[in-house]
Amino acid sequence: MLRYSRLAVKSAFALILMLCLLTASAQPGGAQGRRYLHSIAGRTEFDALSRIYYQGRFSALPHLMFVIDRAEKDPRRRIYFINSKIYTFHKEFVGASYLSLERGQEFYRHNYLEKNRRFILGTIVYQTRIGKFTFELWEGDLADGEIIREAWEAISRTFFAPVSFKPNSRHQEEATNGAGAGASAVPRLPASEVNPPVDYLPLNNSRNIGVLRIIDRMSDETIIDRNEIVIFREPPISLTPLSGVITTSFSTPLSHVNLLARGWGIPNAYISGAAEMFKPLAGKFVYFETREDGYVLRPADQSETQDYGRRLARRSDLLTPEADLDFMELTPLDKQRRKDSIRFGAKSANLGEMIHAVRSGRVRGITVPPGLTIPFGHYQKFIEENGLDRTITELSGNDRFNHDPAYRKVHSHDCAK
Repeated sequence: MLRYSRLAVKSAFALILMLCLLTASAQPGGAQGRRYLHSIAGRTEFDALSRIYYQGRFSALPHLMFVIDRAEKDPRRRIYFINSKIYTFHKEFVGASYLSLERGQEFYRHNYLEKNRRFILGTIVYQTRIGKFTFELWEGDLADGEIIREAWEAISRTFFAPVSFKPNSRHQEEATNGAGAGASAVPRLPASEVNPPVDYLPLNNSRNIGVLRIIDRMSDETIIDRNEIVIFREPPISLTPLSGVITTSFSTPLSHVNLLARGWGIPNAYISGAAEMFKPLAGKFVYFETREDGYVLRPADQSETQDYGRRLARRSDLLTPEADLDFMELTPLDKQRRKDSIRFGAKSANLGEMIHAVRSGRVRGITVPPGLTIPFGHYQKFIEENGLDRTITELSGNDRFNHDPAYRKVHSHDCAK
């Protein structure tokens, strides 16, 4: 009689379960609740998978993400129309479906910047103002005309209605101007037809206090402080947390930056001519509020700045959590629990909790690889023995180090030596 290890049986069961789920997701009809479909047969299926930001507003845009797997040989299974009520970003779906194990910069570089990419990642949008469907790519995507044509052909074979391409950057406009790859055959809707000419468009309604800053163009050297409200003359491709966003040239409401601002709950708006109008306020604390019927951008009064200071102080406490620096034992993950986050950090302690949940039967179908964690105490000891604590304190209190990227780069390098 054949004998199988318990681990082998569990692994086989988990694999069968995963395949069943993936197969079920691909079945036609009844799209509600499915992770994806390989084709969209009508408006009912589109509505079942699409999400709507800015509900009830003139800029409400029903949209769903798609992934085209160029490695798939079967054209009927090549495109995934993603349930965008379940997944927020393409990379979440790709990772959850085990289509790729790439993460972070590797995934970004291979699928947004390079021509020889595995995936084409985009969004299909129903433009409510004109009653037409468009497909678009992230504004930082360097897809050429050949990739854009390939995407249009794959969508046209599997989507129930005609779809036109909406460029989101000058590069994408030039790529579809007909140079070489036959991209001129792709129907295109210019931004002027899709977006009405307006001087103000609220992209996330909120209010906040912060130091006003004007940035002409983002670069790798640009550092933005969390307490800044920034006017961008050119729409940024990516952002770190900040207190407010104003763009002076229009970008799609579904851009990555606008989705980030929505998630952070900060005021975000397109305001024509904002850099010139509010230049006298640059470097000063301002109050910024975005509403459907207009916006407010003015100098912050004393009570507002004092309240902001109190909130900032509370936030600083949250950013410096309690730490047990006396504990020095290298500890396996399966010996850690939630309370050990003060020794190893929340991620490591949560892995320990997951291992215990699997062993107790409360969670099934998940495997956590064995590992160990170096506690905070060793990091602190290394910092102190090498005199880095004094350097870190000095640099943290240096205004030029905090606000001048070039100066910070040089002195960070000197510190590393």
